[in-house]
Amino acid sequence: MLSGETAIGDDPVATVTTMDRIVRRAEEYFDYQGWGASLGVQQIGAGTRSTRVTAAITGAAWRAAMEEEAVAIVACTRSGMTARAISRFRPPMPIVAITPSDATARQLHSSWGVQEIYVSPAQDIDELCEVAVTRLKQSGIAKSGDPVVIMAGSTSGGAQVTDTVRMLIVP
Repeated sequence: MLSGETAIGDDPVATVTTMDRIVRRAEEYFDYQGWGASLGVQQIGAGTRSTRVTAAITGAAWRAAMEEEAVAIVACTRSGMTARAISRFRPPMPIVAITPSDATARQLHSSWGVQEIYVSPAQDIDELCEVAVTRLKQSGIAKSGDPVVIMAGSTSGGAQVTDTVRMLIVP
């Protein structure tokens, strides 16, 4: 949306302010639930088996979060792909990423809807769920009794793939 007008115009600050207002208004009226529902299990990336599995899991996570009115969707991710894949649905609840990588955490700051990013060396899915719930409670996103959707992966056949979605009720 940025154009030469921004860089060479008489008032670049006013141009960016106007573009910001237009984008905010467009996002306010956009039907994100309809958008997410229309995506279905769409292939992402190069269409490898692991990206197709991740696409299916993120679709299931989005539907579960919407149906149960989850307060957050947690993406446990090494590369950031899981968080970016769920963000394509534009869920109304925050997306929280947990990653062992500082580089991935930095990259995710520019992903739509990823509001919180935590760096954790945890590898076990149960431990990741525990870290997620603790952090969500500390940040005020979740409280006792709230539903939370958590996606995580494993090394299946040597490839890293997001293959698990869990619905947790915060204790």
